[in-house]
Amino acid sequence: MNNLDQQYIAGLADLAVLGDSNAFAELYAATFQQQYRFSYDYLQDEYLARDALQETYIQVLRNLDSLQDSGLFLPWLSYLNYHACLERRLLRTSPTRSSEDLTFSIGDHEYTLRQLRILPFTEAQALSMRYFDHMPIRRIARLLYLRPTAVSRYLRRGEKRLRAILNL
Repeated sequence: MNNLDQQYIAGLADLAVLGDSNAFAELYAATFQQQYRFSYDYLQDEYLARDALQETYIQVLRNLDSLQDSGLFLPWLSYLNYHACLERRLLRTSPTRSSEDLTFSIGDHEYTLRQLRILPFTEAQALSMRYFDHMPIRRIARLLYLRPTAVSRYLRRGEKRLRAILNL
């Protein structure tokens, strides 16, 4: 998201909401490479990454009119892509599990991905990558285009917020 012009993307999203198929095609062209890099880095499989991206852009097309602030298009797109990747990863490891019911532990406490949804997106994403996927902080930082210190900060804040919300 660092190298994409937020205002330009927001303008295209506004036009796409109005039904401009050329604007949607341009949105796709402008965002595809970056989203593919994330999908491939996360899934480590070209075909799964492409499948996740196809699902992501189908969801965008179906739900674009529900996006209340076009300035949030890029984070929303990343959110959809992340969840599409997570679903593919879960299906690869256990076809009968739902991502909502998946559990992982942080210290002495066990959480589900459903509980993570109450956190801000970046905190939830960093926590699930760290504790569910067992990714090192440097890899998370590379995937999220953040510095490792920022990832550590998101992890600490997310853990603290999750414990406070769940009264632990």
